[in-house]
Amino acid sequence: MIRDPMKDWYDVSWVRNDQVAYDLPDTSNSPVLFSPSLVPAIRHPLVVERGSAFAERLLANRFYTYADFTSVLERDAINVVAGRLARKDFWCSLPAHVYLGAGRIYTDEAFHAQESDEIIAATARSTKIEPRHLHRPRFMRMLESLCSGMDTTTQKVALIGFSTVSETLISSILDYIPNDPLVAPSVRGFVREHARDEGRHHIFFSDVLTYGWPRLSKAYQDVLGPLLPRFVRWFLEPDLQWLTSFLQEEGFGSQEIERIVGESYAESEVSESIRLAARHSIDLFNEVGVFESDEAREAFSTLDLI
Repeated sequence: MIRDPMKDWYDVSWVRNDQVAYDLPDTSNSPVLFSPSLVPAIRHPLVVERGSAFAERLLANRFYTYADFTSVLERDAINVVAGRLARKDFWCSLPAHVYLGAGRIYTDEAFHAQESDEIIAATARSTKIEPRHLHRPRFMRMLESLCSGMDTTTQKVALIGFSTVSETLISSILDYIPNDPLVAPSVRGFVREHARDEGRHHIFFSDVLTYGWPRLSKAYQDVLGPLLPRFVRWFLEPDLQWLTSFLQEEGFGSQEIERIVGESYAESEVSESIRLAARHSIDLFNEVGVFESDEAREAFSTLDLI
C-alpha cells in the first residue's frame, strides 16, 4: 500500500501558502548568503587572507550556484518524471492518488524553480554581487549524455531512477541552512520552505520505487541497478566549476586555485560526506531488492558507496 504524502497539499505546500519576501531588507547582523561550514574553501588560508568582503562574495556565488542548481534540477529532471507520472506513464499501474500526487509535485517543483530564479535576481539587486559564475550543472550534463544514447523506454527508466536518487538523498543544505543564524533570513526562509516540500516528495518517490522496482522487468532492473550509484555520485560530488571561475576572476593563479581546490575538497572527506548523504537512498535500494543483483552491488562497491 503506497502512502499519500501529498493528500494535504492544498493546506501545506509552499506554493499554496505564504511566500518569502526576497526584496525586504534582512535584519540580521552582517548576514551571509550561504553557511560557511558547508563551503570548505572558505577556511583555506589563501582565501582567509583575502578578508571578509572576499568571503562574502564567495559565499554569495556559492548560493547562486545552489539556487541555479535547484532551478535546473526541478525543471529539467524531476518535472520530466513528475509530468510523465501525472499522465500515468509508468511501467506498471499505480494507485490513483499517486498520479494526482505526481501532478502536485510537478506544481511544487515548477514553483521551486521559479523561486530559485526570483531569489537570485533579488539578491543580485540587493547585494550588487552579480551571478557571473553559473553553468550547466555537472549532474545534468552527465545525465543528458547518458540519455542521449538510450532508446525512449530505457531513458524513461533511467530518469525515474535518477529522480528517486535526487529526491531521497539527505541534503545537508536543506537540513542545515534554515537553522544557521549566520545566513540571511530571506535565504533561510527560501531553503526552509523548499525543505518542507521536499520532505513529502522524499516519501512519495521512496514509495514509488518500493512499489515499482519489483514490477520492473529483470532486463530493466539489470540496466537501472548499476546506474543508481553513478546517479548518487553525479548528484553529490562537488561541482566546483563555479569556484574555479570565481577564483580566476578574483586574481588567483592556476597553481593557487589548484591548491585551494585540492586542499579544501580531499577525496576521502568528499567520499565520506557522499556516503552520509546517500545512506537513506542506499537503505531504500537494499530494501527493494536492488542489491540482489551482483552487478548492482559491485557497482555500488566500486564507487565506494557500500
